[in-house]
Amino acid sequence: MMCTQRDQAVESPGAADLFPVGTAGMIVRIRKLPDGRTKVLVQGLVRARILGVDPQADYLRATVVEVEEPPTQSIDLATEGLIRTVHDQLDKLAAMAT
Repeated sequence: MMCTQRDQAVESPGAADLFPVGTAGMIVRIRKLPDGRTKVLVQGLVRARILGVDPQADYLRATVVEVEEPPTQSIDLATEGLIRTVHDQLDKLAAMAT
């Protein structure tokens, strides 16, 4: 589960520091960089919501459920073109990151 922190200045965020909706995904690749950092490539699978966080865990361990998407409305041609452009740009960005 990947979600955003409410305040990026918080060094060790707890459950209250996270937005409850994010993306459930899987790790595709992990690379160790020469400077000691780790680069992780993840693939988002579905939108998900945090139901609760285990207070006894040594790390943030949450129960999550998939968020059902509402039926999509028909979109106009210009919006469809913008969506396609964003997808293309994200594909190029992902290719550069590998």
